[in-house]
Amino acid sequence: MVFNRNELYTRFPWLMERNHSMIISADYDGLICAAFLHHHLNWKLEGYYDLNNIWISKKALHLKKNLIWVDLNILPRQGRAIGGHIISLSSDVPEGFQSSCNPNILAGITAGELKRKYPFSTLIYLLWLHNIEIKKTLLSRLLVLHSDAAWLK
Repeated sequence: MVFNRNELYTRFPWLMERNHSMIISADYDGLICAAFLHHHLNWKLEGYYDLNNIWISKKALHLKKNLIWVDLNILPRQGRAIGGHIISLSSDVPEGFQSSCNPNILAGITAGELKRKYPFSTLIYLLWLHNIEIKKTLLSRLLVLHSDAAWLK
């Protein structure tokens, strides 16, 4: 599937909006996405999830319907998320995930089609969405590729 940035901006206008609050994954990809989103869009980090625990600020408790989940495809029945994880073992998209900007959801890819899965990090997806090119230095590129160990794949 080929994605068009402008179509994604229309469908997910919050991708370009400033001053949102976010919850991130507690790994390198989540952390570097938080740094990117804060630097470029002034998004505020209000919590993180490490697969065992979730930490949420008091502010986030009041903003829970407006939080954006970054590098996490965890949603209540409504919400917004960006990431590239497989979210379903079946061909069904769970309720709430239609508002997730996830290349696998958008392409209809589930666990049965892992060979077609989006293979890179949320950071690389964000960089593409915002049309940002990485400097051509080895260190710059390795830091980006390390966000999901893409250089090993």
